[in-house]
Amino acid sequence: ARPGLRIAAIFLAPSNIPTVYDPLLLGPYRVPRWVPHGARRWLWRTAVKYLVDPIAMPDVNAKRRAAGLAPARSLMDHIFAIPDWSIGLFPEWFAPTQPDWPQPMLRTGFPLYDPNPHAELSAELRQFLGQGGRTLVFTPGTGNRQARAYFAHAIEAAGAPGGAGGVFPPHPHPLPPPAPRTPATAHGA
Repeated sequence: ARPGLRIAAIFLAPSNIPTVYDPLLLGPYRVPRWVPHGARRWLWRTAVKYLVDPIAMPDVNAKRRAAGLAPARSLMDHIFAIPDWSIGLFPEWFAPTQPDWPQPMLRTGFPLYDPNPHAELSAELRQFLGQGGRTLVFTPGTGNRQARAYFAHAIEAAGAPGGAGGVFPPHPHPLPPPAPRTPATAHGA
């Protein structure tokens, strides 16, 4: 919209970039590999049309009107048409570039963010880490706030015979009750 203005789209996770290639997930549903790409495109467009656009486009188009721009039809088309380049905040090995992702796609690797870099580890966590041996560490990632079931399975696995594990939620999740052999837990460790 402005001459000389360069725009970058930043994607925190590969799941934020629609693709018709594998693995194709629509929410919690995995689309089988045998479904043709044309049908997959239709699934994406239908999901965006009925689940995303009704929520997002009124605000997007209000901002566009205020800037003197014509309305955009769909959020996904709008997002992919805007940037001069896209930046993935994850490495190539974590999610290989798909043929239908916006190009050019630059990679930064995972950003290292520590909200409290000088915080001391709790005595409980230091004791746990000092036990030695093989240890499992469970964390769902920074953006996951619905991880109760994930942590329930992690605590179960850590409490199995021969298991030792640490559960490290990035947010103050309500953790499920501990297994008989309680693993270490630390918010934001």
